[in-house]
Amino acid sequence: MATRVFTNWVYTDDDGVEYATKAPADIIAQVNGSSAVIVGGRDFTGADAGLPPMPSRKSLRPRVRIYNASGQSPTRVVCYDTTCDAFGATPPNLNLPKFGAASGAYTPGKRVNEDKAGRDASH
Repeated sequence: MATRVFTNWVYTDDDGVEYATKAPADIIAQVNGSSAVIVGGRDFTGADAGLPPMPSRKSLRPRVRIYNASGQSPTRVVCYDTTCDAFGATPPNLNLPKFGAASGAYTPGKRVNEDKAGRDASH
């Protein structure tokens, strides 16, 4: 299995606060017909040097979409902003790596809201 490549990326929380993080390059390379990244977010640039790092999952659990493929375990895919296609009402399929096999199409399932420590996840 090939080594996964990660890219510096920006996550925006539900309150509009931006965080510096990393995202899998093979996932953020997937775009819609308007060339927007399906999982949202944006490239981390020099102007973002002052952004705080993404908090630990103990204090901020990012929003995700669960993706499914036949014979594979469900995969949680981070949605880097609230307006991306993957977090919307009609999310597209994604090509995701499969354990021990070439990547393949995964279909979208349940979406899971962001959760911050001390705040109800159903907001």
